[in-house]
Amino acid sequence: MGQDTQVAVFIDYDNIEISVEETFGKNTDVDWTRIFNYASQLGRVVLRRAYADWAEAAGKQRQLLNLGVELVHVNSKRGKNAADIRIVIDALELLYGEKDAFTHVLLVSGDGDFTGAWCTACARTARPSSVWA
Repeated sequence: MGQDTQVAVFIDYDNIEISVEETFGKNTDVDWTRIFNYASQLGRVVLRRAYADWAEAAGKQRQLLNLGVELVHVNSKRGKNAADIRIVIDALELLYGEKDAFTHVLLVSGDGDFTGAWCTACARTARPSSVWA
């Protein structure tokens, strides 16, 4: 990819953790470095955000912070899809507000509930990519 390729990464943290535990077992950690290496293959990663109820996942914050990830708190009491909705809203705000800032958006999730909305929104302004666990 060219140097003008800019990637925004949105992580549905809770769903990735759940999917990895269900697939590989309870004590399996997500290899976040591997995910960001993949994102770097698409282009220069200029935004890294992870969405979760961080009060519930307090022990996992340090690893993501060390990788330069912005942690976005979403209260889990608001419902199962609260993080999904927040991710789509944030992506829309960034993509429509800063159209030239990103050429690619990468969604990292284990949940396909909002795939249609995600792809429709991102396809209008950038190339959507997804990593599903």
